[in-house]
Amino acid sequence: MVTVLEHPLITHKLALMRNKETGHKDFRENLDEIASLMAYEVCRDLPTEEVHIETPMGPCDTQMLSGEIILVPILRAGMGLVNGIMDLIPTAKVGFIGLYRDEKTLEPVEYFAKFPKELPEGIVMEDFSMSYVDSYGNANGKMVKVGIMDNDVYVQGIDANLPETWIKGTLDGNKVTFKNGQYVGADEVSGYHEYLMSATAKEFYEPALDYKYYEYTLSDADITFDYDATTKTLSNNTLFLLNAGTTDAYSYTVFDKVIIAPFTEVAATPAAPTIELSENDYEYFAYGYGWGAVYIDMKTCDVNGNYTLPEKTSYKLWVKVNGEVKPLSFSYYDYVQQTEPVLTEIPFDYTDGWDIGDTESQKYIYYYVIGPEAYGVQTIYRGGGEEHASEITWAEVTGIGAEIQPAAATPAYPEATIGDNDNKIGYGFYTGEEDVNVTTNN
Repeated sequence: MVTVLEHPLITHKLALMRNKETGHKDFRENLDEIASLMAYEVCRDLPTEEVHIETPMGPCDTQMLSGEIILVPILRAGMGLVNGIMDLIPTAKVGFIGLYRDEKTLEPVEYFAKFPKELPEGIVMEDFSMSYVDSYGNANGKMVKVGIMDNDVYVQGIDANLPETWIKGTLDGNKVTFKNGQYVGADEVSGYHEYLMSATAKEFYEPALDYKYYEYTLSDADITFDYDATTKTLSNNTLFLLNAGTTDAYSYTVFDKVIIAPFTEVAATPAAPTIELSENDYEYFAYGYGWGAVYIDMKTCDVNGNYTLPEKTSYKLWVKVNGEVKPLSFSYYDYVQQTEPVLTEIPFDYTDGWDIGDTESQKYIYYYVIGPEAYGVQTIYRGGGEEHASEITWAEVTGIGAEIQPAAATPAYPEATIGDNDNKIGYGFYTGEEDVNVTTNN
């Protein structure tokens, strides 16, 4: 049966999408809105069940959707409708069908089909930490859920963007083996179908940049963990990937030296981060990129290597001015995408989309002050009801700024204040005549 939706709002928004003057952003927004409007009609006959709830005015018997809802878009055009429907039904699961038309018979041919699978009924999924070494060589980690039923081991949420999907392993004695090539799910954030793939790595070094990197090759081997039944801990010394596809190495996440263990939140002293500086020049500053950038490798573990929760982790920046250690604050006069007037502590996953950003555990911050001898970073962890801080890790300034000491050490430097008379930094072209010695962080 074919139903033609002729609602005025759908017709209006469809006209906007068809307009050649419509930009990409408006096109996507109108498509999401059309999908939401279509969902009202599509869901008209969905089954409901009677439920009893408590409202602010008292008890109430009402109706709610019953059963599980699965959205199955046909690749690739159907993907555009998913987000708008998910806005209305966020608990819906997503499957995928890939079809093409046979040029001779004109009949549709299925080339791809993946649908959500349910965990076994009665299985208990518990909170575990998954600690690993990432593609940058940094200690990283995430929370997952693990359940064991008979000889089957289920690990749910290894892709943070797909918290409901899981991989399955087989327990045999003190070994748990995960079949290579398992489909994890369609990650709409990365834009790829993710698979669990074993791999090998080859290290390369670029002497001109003093830079080490790895190239990965997919392997046919299954992924095997050692299993300690007493501590319920799985450990693995081989490398595997969350990979886009199954033919070539195109990794979304690299997992090396993995330990999956039951998680209990405790008070802990976070491991110290590492820091590097990228010092730039006046021309770089004139284009709005600051005097340079601080690159930080955060650790999602404590000093003993135990996993720490990112949502309870933050970090601070410090400077040394004439030997004195001072905290570095961030004003929204400089950090134009920042909503807070002054930011003194940065949450682990915070980004303003321009000056402050992150990729997994790697963070970057452009800085708009000149004059310090060094920049430092410190991790703060508020787990287990206590607050603990790491040591401050320092990176010495060698280029711009170092030559103008001690003139930069004004009494208020480097605290950010908000006032009409503050000395604000502009983004105009640097002429060489400005008095950079009195430029502050405001």
